[in-house]
Amino acid sequence: MKNEILAFLSYMVVSKHHGELDNFANFISVLSGDEKNKTLLKQQFESIDRGKLQEVITGLGIDFDISNYTVDEFGNDIDYLTSRKVRNKVKELMGFETFLLINFLFSLLIFSDKLEAIYNSENINIEDFIDKNTRRPKLSSDCVDKFKEGLEVKNIRMAEWRNKAYQDVLNSVENLPLEEKILSINLPTGSGKTLTALKAALRLKERLIEEKGYNPRIIYVLPFTSIIEQNFDVFQKVLGTTESNVLLKHHYLSQRVYQWEKEGEMESLSDSVSEHLVESWDSEIVVSTFVQLLHSIFTNRNRKLKKFHNIVNSIIILDEVQSIPHRYWNLVRETFTAMQGILTVILFL
Repeated sequence: MKNEILAFLSYMVVSKHHGELDNFANFISVLSGDEKNKTLLKQQFESIDRGKLQEVITGLGIDFDISNYTVDEFGNDIDYLTSRKVRNKVKELMGFETFLLINFLFSLLIFSDKLEAIYNSENINIEDFIDKNTRRPKLSSDCVDKFKEGLEVKNIRMAEWRNKAYQDVLNSVENLPLEEKILSINLPTGSGKTLTALKAALRLKERLIEEKGYNPRIIYVLPFTSIIEQNFDVFQKVLGTTESNVLLKHHYLSQRVYQWEKEGEMESLSDSVSEHLVESWDSEIVVSTFVQLLHSIFTNRNRKLKKFHNIVNSIIILDEVQSIPHRYWNLVRETFTAMQGILTVILFL
């Protein structure tokens, strides 16, 4: 096997995708020497439509011909994958990075599996969703400047001070080495921090697309639902849209409604699809709470983890970060330090 560790972790998440992720030690003990499991896997392998699976494999750009892959070879690979040698290699890699990788693989699988199940049960053409979702909307950071130009100036001196702070932050963003992933903006209350942070995040998003070739989502989290409502309303006005694939609000009191524009009119998706996409944070900009973010990282729960793949490779803005209880500071710091190693940008306010 080219990457036996990744193969082992993939086997682990597939075997658990109808339940919760298990403790690694428990998974090892269940898997080790389980001949009944291995026999069942071989039977499942024999029942696969090789032609359709080959189309998927080829579409993913994987150089592998499954037509020549025999059941005996598959069995031998399973035996090797579950051998003490491979298990010991995986144990040696246990840490934050492996923890995040397992969550990422699990999230990708359960998000796709649940979405397909919902569409099949409701007899909906999933191709419509794939077509819309793969053409992610392009956001311009200029929208913040245009919004600011239309604001009423009540205090000239305060407005000048806010604009200076705004420009200072933007100059820092323009000159920022993109290898720096953990950042902070220190501004007092009333200084226009929300719009400044949104502009900075959108500009970072543009730079990452242009210079690094990947398109991060933006996740803006706050401690209280009341503040979320205020910020969400401002963001809607700035972006000039109510499409959920552009801007999404999610907390325990928010409605699970997912809508986008189709043929010039707003279309709301079905209740089950909406709930799945809202809870998966399937949007360019998500406004949510610390609780939702942290409970989606430090968990083994199936439902909570289905948004994790949209947290990875994103720009995370933590507003009023001091609101996180101090007993969690070390855990949060260590985890976000590990996450910034997999493209995620963390912005503390």
